[in-house]
Amino acid sequence: MLSLTGAVPNGQDSSLNQMRSLQLYPKCRSAAAAGEDRLAIAIKALKDADPAKRIKATELLVESCHESAIDALIDAISDPDWRVRAAVGRALCSFQISRASNAALNALVNPNDRKITDAGDLRARCLTILAINQLRDVRYSRKAIGFLFTFLDFEDPEMRRIAEAAAGELKNTRNGFHELVSIVRQHNFPDFRRKAAIYLGTFSKEQAAEVLAEVAAADRDESVRQAALVALSRMNQ
Repeated sequence: MLSLTGAVPNGQDSSLNQMRSLQLYPKCRSAAAAGEDRLAIAIKALKDADPAKRIKATELLVESCHESAIDALIDAISDPDWRVRAAVGRALCSFQISRASNAALNALVNPNDRKITDAGDLRARCLTILAINQLRDVRYSRKAIGFLFTFLDFEDPEMRRIAEAAAGELKNTRNGFHELVSIVRQHNFPDFRRKAAIYLGTFSKEQAAEVLAEVAAADRDESVRQAALVALSRMNQ
């Protein structure tokens, strides 16, 4: 259970900060401008022994606009280096089309009932969740936050800290505020409404205070009302 006190850490996860840029890669160029040779080179680079080259390849694949680039990125979702997987998630989201976004969410972020025990793996998933919340197509954002909320329940302190740092970054995404508001107002699970209230407390008073006051006064679950009150009190400190 996520504690209401200390739920939002003062510091940020330093490893998460290494790749915490929330901007997607630049919009792809025309296929003609990218060129078939450049595409082939980028796909080959995805298998290079150097992780830095594999990360650079993800950006080049986005620039290509080719459907085969998406296939190559999907194949790279299981890359052994978490930093490459995070770059793959960001690249898939940058295409801003359903097939790529769906792969980022359901193949990279979704644990599929597999227990996550590696901190790097969790970082890759959390960074992809943040990228998903930058999409123009909002159909994927709420499910991504749902996965993040389950990650907040890790018993291991380091794993929980990574998830908390990612949840705290939702305030810097395109869709984070609206999705948290929808969750806190509509979700059937009190645990999800409580977590949404906690992280709405990281937004500005102008954005979130009215919603939190509404939840503090009217939510049917006492723990959710208390979470909203704590979030409001933090805003006033």
